[in-house]
Amino acid sequence: MRDIFDARISRVLTFKAGGGDWALSLGDLREIVHLSHLTAPPVISEFLEGFLNLGGEQVPVIRLSILLGLPSTLDGLYTPILLLKRGTLGLLIDEVGEIIDVPPQSLRAAPSGQVLNDFIEAEFPYRDGSVHLIDSDKVLLQEEKLRLRDLHDQHRRRLARLESNS
Repeated sequence: MRDIFDARISRVLTFKAGGGDWALSLGDLREIVHLSHLTAPPVISEFLEGFLNLGGEQVPVIRLSILLGLPSTLDGLYTPILLLKRGTLGLLIDEVGEIIDVPPQSLRAAPSGQVLNDFIEAEFPYRDGSVHLIDSDKVLLQEEKLRLRDLHDQHRRRLARLESNS
């Protein structure tokens, strides 16, 4: 587990997903893109929305609200996807908030067992409530990561067959 009080996570991006307020360390964020056409493999998991073609790289995109068991909103033209630096994964969220500085003394450890895999690494006060800081390495369970990698491999092979036949 990384030290939640290190300077690396003092700048975070806030966002909404499933009606809740969330944050991600800027050090974990690769970029933000808008939802475009996602391709879906024949077999898809409940939370996997599909694969985003990002310059030839097929990036799996998961809907964070479904993964959390929370209600999701309808997708719009500008529905954001947070692309993570590690693990080549996209998180489909409801709305991007803002980049803020979080003083280390305002971070408090999240209660253990609050969510599956304990991927909430800390909480901090924000406006009239609190925000959950996500540990991007723990968003998926190991079994989910393996299943997603298998689907990703199947998807790449399927696209390669289509390209070789045309």
